[in-house]
Amino acid sequence: MKIVNIIIAVTAGVIVLLGYFFKVPEFDGLRGQLLNWAVILSGVAGLVAILNLIFSVHWKRIKEKHPRKGSSLVIIISFAITLVAGIFVGPSSPGFQKLVTHVQVPIESSLLAVLSITLVLAAFNILQ
Repeated sequence: MKIVNIIIAVTAGVIVLLGYFFKVPEFDGLRGQLLNWAVILSGVAGLVAILNLIFSVHWKRIKEKHPRKGSSLVIIISFAITLVAGIFVGPSSPGFQKLVTHVQVPIESSLLAVLSITLVLAAFNILQ
């Protein structure tokens, strides 16, 4: 079964790449459909991950009197505020976009810094 999943993923990736590099009319419709499915699947996966973090990790910390229950409470409140703002104001609102950008850019910068340090350490270990 694992090989079937790999074959499907590689085939879909090749079709999407061929659709970008070569203007073949047969691949255009299929490429668009595959990308639409990928967007839907990644959105559902993101929603499942967020719900898992909120209810399985942070809510459990609050209920079990964990030492970090304060940060978990802040995360849950921040998520609720962002969700309510996104629903009522709308995701295309300039104010909401500014709010999300001011949160997302520092997080992405921090993750890029961690990735850079990890890659440098891995390269150092390989060269030793």
